[in-house]
Amino acid sequence: MKTLTAIFLCVCLCFEYGSTTVLAAEQAGIVIDAQQSGRVIPRLLFGSNLQWEANGDGLIVSDNGQDSLVPAVVDTVKSAGVSAIRFPGGALSNTYQWQNAIGPLAERKVGVTYSGQPAPSNFGTDEFIRLCRLTGSDAVVTVNFSADPADAAHWVEYLNGSPQSEWGALRAKNGNRQALGVRYFEIGNEIYSPNEPGHTSASNYAARVKDFAKAMKTVDPSIKVGVALEASFTQAAWMVNVYPHLLSWNEQVIKHLDASLDFVVVHFYAPFDKMFFNNDLKRLVLAGPMVFAQNLASVKGLLATHQRDRMEIAVTEYNTFFGEKVVLDKRISSAESALFNAMMLFAMMRDDKVVLANHWSLLNNSSFGMLQYQDGVLLKRPNYDVMTLLSQMAQGSVLDTKVQSPAYSIDAKGNLPALAQVPYLDAIAVIGANKDLLLAVVNRGLEDSVPTAISWSGFSGTNGELITLIDDQDGGWTRNESVLAVSANRFNVSFPAQSLSLIRLKPSVR
Repeated sequence: MKTLTAIFLCVCLCFEYGSTTVLAAEQAGIVIDAQQSGRVIPRLLFGSNLQWEANGDGLIVSDNGQDSLVPAVVDTVKSAGVSAIRFPGGALSNTYQWQNAIGPLAERKVGVTYSGQPAPSNFGTDEFIRLCRLTGSDAVVTVNFSADPADAAHWVEYLNGSPQSEWGALRAKNGNRQALGVRYFEIGNEIYSPNEPGHTSASNYAARVKDFAKAMKTVDPSIKVGVALEASFTQAAWMVNVYPHLLSWNEQVIKHLDASLDFVVVHFYAPFDKMFFNNDLKRLVLAGPMVFAQNLASVKGLLATHQRDRMEIAVTEYNTFFGEKVVLDKRISSAESALFNAMMLFAMMRDDKVVLANHWSLLNNSSFGMLQYQDGVLLKRPNYDVMTLLSQMAQGSVLDTKVQSPAYSIDAKGNLPALAQVPYLDAIAVIGANKDLLLAVVNRGLEDSVPTAISWSGFSGTNGELITLIDDQDGGWTRNESVLAVSANRFNVSFPAQSLSLIRLKPSVR
């Protein structure tokens, strides 16, 4: 028997997984103090990933013998508010030879994929520069850890150097006279994993990244250089018997760092397992962002312990994952996954150390892409809708928001530990750049709408709008929109099961 506990309320209901519960009116509440604002949400939290292989995950197409970026994809990326694009991939970064993929296509060398297979270098740095310019996205670059630091320094100059520099002149010759001005460079992808090309020990990794940082900053002192930490598996009960070195990786890397390194990188995927009952699996999936928040706290604790508090945190990959390596579960591209990723963004918006985030991933890439482009048809998957809604919060000020909600529990499974209380509701509120009050709410509950009393202080508004995306149980959304009439700084909303809602309250005209 699982226990349903109402947080902050003396209410306790009991139910079996899969049964229906009826939640009493105003059993949940959200209280917002608009006079208590926190950090301004960085624009770069709303990023994604694009790989170099497969023509840039399908972004390059041929038309009358000419290769070009797909205009519909470029326009959609821009309209979604995607603010940062990480390149040239995840694991693919560790085999990427950037000099093979610049200049005229006919003169480019063949690249090498993660599996060691050859692949044409049709999407390289030149195309990536153009993509960032067309979409207005910042570039995030992951450097091949197996390459030489001098090679990485040359790449920095190709991206950021003036047209008078050696590599900047070559970039200009290849069609991009203006420097891109990349700020964030990550050294290697998940080097802690024995499955990654370039895998090494924590102490050797920490020593080598300092060599990379020195060489790269000699070319451009303004860049920020980051190191890979582990944040998906250390909490898993079975990890000590599988990859015991991961338990000490973060501390071993952090304690060897110096002032040449500027940020740490973490990735988070969950739940890395399946369950017999679908509803049990959904509860597990939707609890994942709570574990991510705990892992962020652990990383920040280590940074503080080793006097590295100044270092920023970048989350350059996050999504659901169920363990398959060959044929990925389609639920990765479903509304369920989109709710997971919405709550991941909530956690990162609240955490003042996280300055950069990249959802995995942008386009095609099996089930991962928030967009799918094939045979001239562009499909916007549910994660695209999450990015489009929540990117409206960029550069808003986070408000003190207290949420009371019924909750459920999960047992340890996959890479998630047991959790006694997983609240149905997760929420974040901000004062937007245009002075609107924005409140985003996820209802994790699988079958139950949650009637919720919403109130606030320090903000005067009389009307607004509500957009709700509801999991349609077929991979997509049902979208509802309505107008809100507000009085006395309070109103009631019933949040549907398995939904993301965005409430916008407009300030009163004075």
